[in-house]
Amino acid sequence: MRKDLGVDEHTLSTMVRICRALDGMPLAIELAAARLRTMSIEQLANRLDDRFRLLTSGSRTALPRHKTLRAVVDWSWELLTDAERTVLRRLSVFSGGASLEAAERVCAGDAVGQDEVLELLTSLAEKSLLLTGGDGALRYRMLGTIKEYAADRLTEAGESGLARQAHLGYFTELTESAEPHLRRAEQLEWLAGSRRITTTSVPRCVARSPPARRRRRCGSRRRPAGTGGSAGTGPKASG
Repeated sequence: MRKDLGVDEHTLSTMVRICRALDGMPLAIELAAARLRTMSIEQLANRLDDRFRLLTSGSRTALPRHKTLRAVVDWSWELLTDAERTVLRRLSVFSGGASLEAAERVCAGDAVGQDEVLELLTSLAEKSLLLTGGDGALRYRMLGTIKEYAADRLTEAGESGLARQAHLGYFTELTESAEPHLRRAEQLEWLAGSRRITTTSVPRCVARSPPARRRRRCGSRRRPAGTGGSAGTGPKASG
């Protein structure tokens, strides 16, 4: 272990950045510390975007599931049911967490019924694979490490396109239904009561385009002439 690390403000702030990037997971931090034998702390912090490839130098005496970060998460993944795995990997398409309604829309399908999603979310939260929070309406989100792992699993399952299309469809409909409320004096009350549209969840092509252009920008078919909505703007957000 390195004993020459300084205690200056920059070094300490870099350590904090590493711990936050690793979601405060003790074993992940231990694996990161082991890398400091051959890397500077700055190099380590800058390479954590590829954490599963980087953190592979656990103790030789540790259990196999504790030797790499991927092995740690693999072990938790293997304990899940097929339905729990489906919901967890499909949730990875959300950038800022998901409301229950959004999760039910995007995660349902195949062997997972829409009426089963709530129980599966609850089970995943009880297993510490999901975090819950939010003012008013509850939201479900993943730690960065779990989200990256689930996104990899989503790709492996060949479901990325399907899940992203469901995500896009949900927010396209939501923003179009929101538009009439955003033209009235009570728009702030509607947004405060809704809490369903967040700046990190809405795809940019949906959030920044009037209804008449959303479908074209998002890759959907153009509406026939005379059937489109008005050209007002939807809620301002940055997905």
